Amino acid sequence: MATRKRSTVWLYFDHIDQNPSKVKCQACGETVQHSGNTSNMLKHLKKKHPVESAEIEAKRKEDATASTSACRPTTSRQTTLHDCFSKAGRYPDESPKAKSLTSKLLKMIAVDLQPLSIVDDQGFREFAREMDPRYVLPSRRSLVRTDFPQLFQRAQSDVKSILTEVSDRDITLTTDLWTSRAGEAYMSLTCHYISKDWKFRSHILSTSHLPGEHTAHAIAEKLTTEAEEWGI
Repeated sequence: MATRKRSTVWLYFDHIDQNPSKVKCQACGETVQHSGNTSNMLKHLKKKHPVESAEIEAKRKEDATASTSACRPTTSRQTTLHDCFSKAGRYPDESPKAKSLTSKLLKMIAVDLQPLSIVDDQGFREFAREMDPRYVLPSRRSLVRTDFPQLFQRAQSDVKSILTEVSDRDITLTTDLWTSRAGEAYMSLTCHYISKDWKFRSHILSTSHLPGEHTAHAIAEKLTTEAEEWGI
């Protein structure tokens, strides 16, 4: 007896062990009743996540075309890597490969100053899926609430560890005050020092909101607070 093919929609939902009749959307965290079929899941994606819904529809058409083509004679029995990867299923979220790809994604966003919304852009999602269909991009919500806060904590810990090896009197701090388009003031704090191998190093320690008047006293207080946070 042939095994029934699992719907692509399951790439976007997780089972809830405590409530088997419901599933959790990976993009927004909302729970959806599935009752043994995927109708409600598809409706949820179509209403709340049109990009993912379009991806599923495109995959459905691709599968239909492939099924039709399979009935025709072919001169090659070679399967593409993309097809092999698609059949292999998605990477588990905690797998080393998924973590590695997410880490590279975070680095790209940070280094290239990309907006977090890039993970919602249709073109980027299609590119990522073509590169590796087994990898599911994290949602913007996940980036904001989990991935980047964890990355910041790791980076902060690493920099603090480095700065403990540098004497306070050998560290120079510089600040940059600027105003956003919305008229809100911010202060960026950067530290500079000469490393043990005689190389000039700099680390941007923070960019924080600076409310109220920008008096010398207010800036000094903010600078002191930030320096204490970094153990300088």
